[in-house]
Formats: sequence, C-alpha cells, structure tokens
Amino acid sequence: MANEARHHHYIPQAYLRGFARQISKRQWQSHVTDLSDQRTYTSNVRNICGERDFMRIEIAGHSPDAIEKELSNFEAKGIEAIRRVADGADFVGADANWTLNLMALLAVRSPEMRENQRGFHEQVAKRILDVALVSKERWEGQISRMQADGMPVNSTTYEEIKAFHKKEEYKVTIAREYQIGTEFKMMETVLDLLGKRQWSVYRTDGKSGEFLTTNRPVTLTYNSPEDIPLLYRNSPGFACLDTEVYFPLNRNALLIGRFDRKAESAMVKQSFIAAVNTHMLMHCFGKAFSKQQDILYVDVRDQLICFDGQLLEKIKRWQAQEKAEEK
Repeated sequence: MANEARHHHYIPQAYLRGFARQISKRQWQSHVTDLSDQRTYTSNVRNICGERDFMRIEIAGHSPDAIEKELSNFEAKGIEAIRRVADGADFVGADANWTLNLMALLAVRSPEMRENQRGFHEQVAKRILDVALVSKERWEGQISRMQADGMPVNSTTYEEIKAFHKKEEYKVTIAREYQIGTEFKMMETVLDLLGKRQWSVYRTDGKSGEFLTTNRPVTLTYNSPEDIPLLYRNSPGFACLDTEVYFPLNRNALLIGRFDRKAESAMVKQSFIAAVNTHMLMHCFGKAFSKQQDILYVDVRDQLICFDGQLLEKIKRWQAQEKAEEK
C-alpha cells in the first residue's frame, strides 16, 4: 500500500519533543546519551525509539497499519493531556485518565519487552523439545499421533532433529500479532493498578535544571531496594505496595505515583531534578534523551550534583576505578 506507515514509534515523537530542541517547523532534535554503546549524539526525534513495522499486523480484512493508525489518534489525546498537566493543569479528570492510559501503553510496549517475551517462549519450547527427544520411541510415538490427527509432518529423522536441537543454533519466534495482543491485555492490568496510586506532579521553571527521559519512560522501582532479596530487586510488580512509578511528562514536569503517600504538587530544586535524572538513567533500556548535552545528575562515586555532558566519561572512570579496587 502506497500510503501505509512502515516506521512505527514505540515511544511517540510528540512525547519525545518535550525533551528536544525545535530546529524548524518539522524538525526537533534531542541529545542522546547511549549508555549501551557508550556514545553521545544528536538526533531528529523521528529517528529515535522507532522500528520498521513494529505494530504491523497481517490479519484478513484489516489494513496492515490499522493498529498503528488507531494508536496515533490515541497517543495524540495522551500527549495533549500531558502538555496541559505539565503547563500547570491539575492531574484530575480526563487529563489524568488520558495520561495514565498512555503510561500504561508505554509501560508494556518496547522492543526489550518483546524480546523478553520471545525469550521466555523460546526457553519453554526448548524444554518441551528436551522432553520430546528423551528417546527415539517417545519421539516417534508423538510423530505417529500427529499423523493420525492429520497434522503435517516432514521427513526429518529422530537423529537429525536431536543433533539440530543439541547445537541450539536456532531461534524460536512468535507472531507479532500475538505480541501486540498480549501487550493490550497487559495494558489493561497495568492501567487498573496505575489508577489506584496517588499521583504527585513536580515541576521546574527550567532555571534549576530540566528532567530527561529515556527509552523506558515509565519506571517502576522499590522504595527500599536494599530490603528486597537480590533476585527480586529489579523486577517489582505494579501491584507491589512499597514501590514508586516515575514518568517525566516533559523536561519541566514529572509524575510520581505511590500507594502510601498523598498526592502533592510542588516546584522542585536542582537536587531533586538531579536525583530523578539519575534514577531514570539507572533504570533505562540504555538510552536517555535530553534537550541539550549538559544534564543534571548525581555522581554516584562522590555523591555530588553535576551539570555537564561528561556522564559517559565518568562512567568509564568509575568502571576503571572499580576494576583497580578489585585487584
């Protein structure tokens, strides 16, 4: 289809513009801090957080970009609400509803989440195949039952499939449509739990610094991770009581949702912004986005507030120091 959208953003461009500099009517540039590749660069937001055919479907009677088009309308409503709240509107009513809906979507939709889902299915499939291949008799018995049920069976022998499986040089994939459907189901659950939290809005006038966002803009973390067993420390659930949800609305406003504290609205200082930015950096999927190269953060080694573009260089120094201290 000539007009079919193929480049799909899993984080909306309109949201990312809240952390970007407008260059022209259609161009917005954001500074990217890439923690995974340890590099920084400036990019048009069109080229950030997008993948080809990310929401494409192959379902009879529906356009391949049907979901992407519908989501564009939905996301636009959410962005409008975000901007009103960031500009001073109360976080209530329709604005709160649209914002929480968008947050629920962003919390469950990302390439990283999809890969985790795929990896889980792969592990299950491989363990099932382990059991199926435990003996030639069991394997051939299953093949016979499949043939009796009219299921297609190829001519691969037991020895060939066992050798293939043992090498593990294959990848189990799942249909994109299944992943999209799972995300919408998860979104419903997350939305219900987000609605049960008390939401505080924190704003800055920009003079004390600005918030950044990441490719994981909705972060869920324990309030006291040191009290949680190490195995479970990085994977709280949205229903867990002793947790906080962070969501930067734009570079001048932030939402924090809690179960155990009343909602508030406040202007914040440099130390608060630096702590939030550090929190977002520590829990991202590897990339952070800001209007400019210099960002506010906390030097984790010296516990000093920094405002510069030297974060990656400092991380390299910290890692080198840690290696030296281990020797």
